[in-house]
Formats: sequence, C-alpha cells, structure tokens
Amino acid sequence: MQLPDRVIRGGIEERAQAQKDYREAADRGQGAALLEQERANLFTLSLANIQPGADVEVLLRFHARVPYDDERYRLSFPTVVLPRYMPASHDEEDAARVGNTPLLPEDSRAGHTISLSVQLDAGKVTDLRSPSHTIDVEQGRGSTEIRLRNEGEIPNRDFVLSYRTAGTQEQAALFSYRAAGQPGTLLLTLTPRLSPPPQALIARELLFVFDRSGSMGGSSIEQARNALHACLRTLNPGDVFNIFPFDNVVEQFAPQPLPFTQENVDRADAFIEGINARGGTEILGAIRAPCSNSATPSGYVSLCF
Repeated sequence: MQLPDRVIRGGIEERAQAQKDYREAADRGQGAALLEQERANLFTLSLANIQPGADVEVLLRFHARVPYDDERYRLSFPTVVLPRYMPASHDEEDAARVGNTPLLPEDSRAGHTISLSVQLDAGKVTDLRSPSHTIDVEQGRGSTEIRLRNEGEIPNRDFVLSYRTAGTQEQAALFSYRAAGQPGTLLLTLTPRLSPPPQALIARELLFVFDRSGSMGGSSIEQARNALHACLRTLNPGDVFNIFPFDNVVEQFAPQPLPFTQENVDRADAFIEGINARGGTEILGAIRAPCSNSATPSGYVSLCF
C-alpha cells in the first residue's frame, strides 16, 4: 500500500490472525490494509485510517497461467464482480461475507471506470486481438504493449486478450529475470503444433485396456464401447493397436498388435460389440498382459485405459 510518505508491504497470515492484526492497527490509528481471499478468483480489500484528501495506491501481485487452446493463448482479466449464489446450507458467516459483495448501484457507474495496459513479453506473436475491448497495440523490441483505446471505460465485462505465437513450426522461447543482488531464474516455453503434417508424425503403438467387470453393466459398458470405437478412429497410418478386455480373466483382440487399416478396424469394431460386463475386477493381470505383448523392440508401450 503506497501512502504519501511510506510503503506498507503485506505478509501472509491465517485469516483470523490477519483480521486481528488489521483491527489492532486500525484501532491504534495506523494506516492498514487487509486483503482476504473469498474464493479462488474473488478477493476483498479493506483500508483503514486514510487521511482526508490523501491518494492511496494499492498494488496486488499475483501469478496465473495463460491457457493455451486451439493454437491460441487466451488471457482473461476480470474487471467486474457479479452476485454470488449461496446455498441455504452454506456457512452463515461466509454467506454474509461473500454473498453480500458490494456492487455499485446503476446510477453510480459513471464514476466507476478503469484503465488497463498489458506488457506482453512472449517473443514474436501474431494475430493479437481482444474480443471484448477496443485496444491499441505497440510492437516493441521483443515485447508488445497493449492498452485500452478508451481509457476510463466502464468495467461491465472482463478484459480478454488472445494471440498466437509467430510461425507455423514448433516454437521455443527463453525468458530470464534477475532482481538486483538476487539469483536469476529462467523460463522456457515450448509451443507444439496441433496439426503437424503426416510426414512429421511418429508411429505409435496403442494398447487399449478395457474394463469389462460386472460393475460396468448397463449404460457404462455401452459408453465404454462407444469410446473405444471413437479412439480407434483417431489413429494414424503406421500406428499399431491391440485391445485387452479384462475382468478376473484377461483376453486380447489379436495375438500381436495389428496395423491401423480399415480391415483391422472393422474386425476390432465387431470384437468390441461382443464385449459384455461380467466377473470381478483384477487389474494387475490387465497391466502385465499388454506389457508382454508389445511389438515395440524397446519395450515401451502406450497403455490406454
């Protein structure tokens, strides 16, 4: 917490102890701040003894992963808190604190605005855009700065930023950081290609271990059969496969793993439809059997349960 004449740095305590320290500091007339985590993505901040007319800046640092999906990174930064539903059986004190999160009334939104900037240090990026806000982008040397075009926007939706890494090949980027007088740290990121060309694919051996025990009766065995049908259709030319249904006895589709061909998939489909629930569950034999059946000279196999 940045006060006009000093900086107060926070520490992490159990909630009860932190609340006690905050109340005692407030009672002594000292400047104090209390940050409490209500949920994984919801925090409340309390400030005490702010002098009239004083400007106070509160800085909250946190670390989070940027999800990567469908060849895009997607950063989401929440700017608004919605009312939380609290079940009647919930703890009353917790419900009162979280369920009554203060929200600005509609007629005061004009005075509630935000400004936001992002310093993106991710190497070369491409197709950078925000589906939620209008942004200005300034490309620097090794980093990119993104700002809201309309400074002071009303925060009525979360800020979302998405981008791709430049190029169509696998990407590697190395980042380093060292504080003054402190040991340094390194971060290496590797970005794969989700759709490599056929010639770049490595042939796989997939051995499917199928639980057919009595507890799989009814819709469970039907869902498992459908899942295995679908898995077979994700194989690539050059792959080999085999199927091991088990209960208290282990069976197998073929004496050795078979190449992925339409003929072998048709045979496997018929074999799968004949698998029914029965017997007990003895998984150790179901693990040993595929390991001794591998066609891979190195002995490394991929077991799919």
